[in-house]
Amino acid sequence: MISIRKTTNELERLEEFGQSAVACYSDAIGLADRYAIEFNAEQVARFREQLQSLARQLRGAANPQQLKSVQASFDSEVKGFQSRVRDHLDQLRREVAAAEGAIAAFSTSFHQSGSDLEAGVKHDLDQLNKVAASDDILQIRGAIKTVTAKITADVTKMRSSNQLAIAQLKDEIRLLHQEIQGMQRTLHPQNEEQTPARKQLNSRMEELAHRGRTFSVLIAVIKNIEGLRNVHASKIIESGLNTLKARFETKLPGSATVARWNQDQFAAVLDIERVVAIAASRDIMQFLSKPIVEEAGGKLHTLAFEVTTGVVDFQPGANPAEFQTKINQLVAALAGH
Repeated sequence: MISIRKTTNELERLEEFGQSAVACYSDAIGLADRYAIEFNAEQVARFREQLQSLARQLRGAANPQQLKSVQASFDSEVKGFQSRVRDHLDQLRREVAAAEGAIAAFSTSFHQSGSDLEAGVKHDLDQLNKVAASDDILQIRGAIKTVTAKITADVTKMRSSNQLAIAQLKDEIRLLHQEIQGMQRTLHPQNEEQTPARKQLNSRMEELAHRGRTFSVLIAVIKNIEGLRNVHASKIIESGLNTLKARFETKLPGSATVARWNQDQFAAVLDIERVVAIAASRDIMQFLSKPIVEEAGGKLHTLAFEVTTGVVDFQPGANPAEFQTKINQLVAALAGH
C-alpha cells in the first residue's frame, strides 16, 4: 500500500514537473515573440508565425519526445532569428562605413585638389614674375596665355573631381538614410488618423476578440498606385478604387467587414479560420489584379492595379494590442517598406 502511494506521489510530481516545463517553455516562446527585435517587418512577422506554431505544438505535446522536439525547434528558430538580426546589423555597419569612407574620400579629394591647385598657381605666378622682367613682348604674351590656360584647366579639373566626390557622398548618404527610415518605420509605425472605416474594422475585431472567437484579417495592398497616379487623373483613380473595393467585398467568403486600411490598402475582418482565409487570399489577389475600366469625360480608361494580399489571424486569449502591431507589420511587408 505504501509502495502504491509512493508511486502515485512520484507520478503526481512528475506530472507537475511536466506541466511546469510546458508553462516555462510557453512563457519563453511568448517572451521571444514580445521582445523580438523589430529590424525587418516581413522577417519578424515570419518569426512570430513560427513561434505561434511552436506554441500550438507545445499545447498539444503529450510526451517527452514531443516536448524535446518543440525545444529543439524553438532553439533553432531563435538562433536563426539571431543570425538574421546580426546580418542586418552587419549590413548597416557596412553602409555606415561606406558613408564614412565617402566623407573621408571627399575630404581628401577636396584637400588634395586645393593643395595641387595652390601649388600649380604659385608655380605659374613665379613663371610670370620671371617673364615680366623680360623686354620681349611676344614672350610675355605667350607666357600669359600659357599660364591662363593652365590655371583654367586646373580649376576645371578640381571642380569636376569635387563634383564627382560630392555625388558619391550624396548617394551613400541617401542609401543610409533610406535604411534608417525603414528601421524607424518598423520600430515606430505612424499613428495614422482613425477614419470611420478604420474604426469600424477595429470595432469588429474588438467584438470578436471579446467573444473569444478566432478570426482572420485579410489585407490587400496596391503596389503600383503611384505609377497609376502619374498616368490617370485622381478622379479616375478614386473611381477605380471604389470599384476595386466592391470587387473585394463580392469575392470574400463568409461574413466579412470590409473597409480601406489606408488610401491604397484594404482590409477585411473574416470570421473564419486562417487556413480558409489564406486559400481565399490567393484567389482574391488574382481577381483584384484584373483590369478595371472606368469612364470619364466620354473616354474609357483602363486601370491595372497590381495587388498583393496577406493574412494574419487572431487566436482567443491573444493580446489585441500586439495583434494590431502584427497587422501593421503585415501591411508594411506587403507595401515593401
